[in-house]
Amino acid sequence: MKKILKWLIILIILMIILICTVYYVFINWFAKDLLESQLENVMKRDVEIQQITLNILSTSPEIIIKDLVIADELLNQSNKLNKSTTIAKKNRFVYIKTLTCLIKLLPLMDRKIELSQLVIKEPYVKVIQHQNGTFNFSDLLKKTENKKTQSNKPKTQLQPDETKLDESKPKQKSTKSKPDVFSADDLPFHIIIGKVGIENAHIHFYDEKYSQAILFNKTNIFLHDTNINPKNLEKENTANLYISMNIKNEGKLNRRWAKTFDFNILLKAAILPFNAQSRLLDPQATIKIDSPSGVVSGLQIYESIRSIFMNYEIKAFDILKKDLRWKNGVFKIKANQQIVNFTEGTLHMDKLIVSTDGKYNISKKICNIVADILLDSNEQKKIKTAIRSFIAKKINNGASKYFFSDKISQNIIDSLTSKDGQMHLIYAVSGPVVKPEVTLVHPKISLLDDFISKALNSIKDNITNSLNQKANTELNKLKQKTESELDKFKDKHLNQKEKDELDILKYNLLKKLPF
Repeated sequence: MKKILKWLIILIILMIILICTVYYVFINWFAKDLLESQLENVMKRDVEIQQITLNILSTSPEIIIKDLVIADELLNQSNKLNKSTTIAKKNRFVYIKTLTCLIKLLPLMDRKIELSQLVIKEPYVKVIQHQNGTFNFSDLLKKTENKKTQSNKPKTQLQPDETKLDESKPKQKSTKSKPDVFSADDLPFHIIIGKVGIENAHIHFYDEKYSQAILFNKTNIFLHDTNINPKNLEKENTANLYISMNIKNEGKLNRRWAKTFDFNILLKAAILPFNAQSRLLDPQATIKIDSPSGVVSGLQIYESIRSIFMNYEIKAFDILKKDLRWKNGVFKIKANQQIVNFTEGTLHMDKLIVSTDGKYNISKKICNIVADILLDSNEQKKIKTAIRSFIAKKINNGASKYFFSDKISQNIIDSLTSKDGQMHLIYAVSGPVVKPEVTLVHPKISLLDDFISKALNSIKDNITNSLNQKANTELNKLKQKTESELDKFKDKHLNQKEKDELDILKYNLLKKLPF
């Protein structure tokens, strides 16, 4: 019995050694080459893998692929690489430093797909748009489209005789097929995802037509803590999205919406993938976007807002700088497949704070946004001083005797001031995003020159009224003095009959006077 047990232990040890040896040989000699050849057959591009680590002796198998390189399409069109050489950096379409996949097997028995991790670390992607509008990955899309069209073609075609017979048959009314809408009932598994996405990616986009480049640096995109259970959508119907990156351009953009930009963005979204009542795929997302810092020049909407106050002679109104620079930007968004609603948006800019609310129609590409620009106290003081100085120069010393320049200045300042005592500039932005219509909602003031013109007309009226009042006063004094002298003359030199005749003459004479 002891001998049998001894030989059984030796046999088990040998089996373990054999399995480990076969496993090691397969991974190092065959798996890497097998995966490379399969990827090359599918993509028709050169593929290179430095190392594969496969841990299948576990309830949670782990696959790690290191230094995966996919060549650019132009390389394959010009010449095939020698397998003994590595793909040069300039000829790389995609480079992935590490790809890690960790999936649990035991939950599959309960009809669960539990993917703990699928992370692509430090990938570099080079995207090129050619002169004709195609991309350096367009050939990959064509292959998938061709496969779809081939699968949709009928396998057999009717012979000429069969078509004649078929034409004699009564034609049935064709019913238009309704577009397929994905439902939770189409999911055969309960899906649980721990973390799926890319980490610290660098994406380089280059447009050959305009010789422009856009860089997506330090890009992190993760779908995490996802739980979708078709049998219990009311409680298990969640997905979370995390995105962080720096976006900047190299060189001036030949685009209508902006010229240059460089900004950081951090996005967190809680998503309900399915409608719990209809059970159809209808994503609803609550999103928070943070932008710690950024700068954009030539932004179409910003330029439209900025141009309104540039028409005024008072230079202090030109408070918006040429470049849109901000820090501590925050936006809260609720979105579905049709509408994006912005709430509580705030950008802290130099000497002012911008608050935004509104919505964006995704299909029509139309926006309807209200922007509230609040000036800081120092800027408000500068504007008030500039208004008083400007009005004082417009009204000369002669006119100032009849009308005070401070009164006009205060009227303008009051029109700029809101109920809270602060200076707000409120704009309405509506229409197509490329070229929206911008309207100054508050303050409702005309051009300052018109304001001054109205004030000067008022001064003219005041002067005329003042002169008329003085003339009437002097005339009344003269009339009273004349009547007094006439009464003295009558008492001294005339009898009663002559006095009465003189009074009648005086009455008729005064009646004919124009005043």
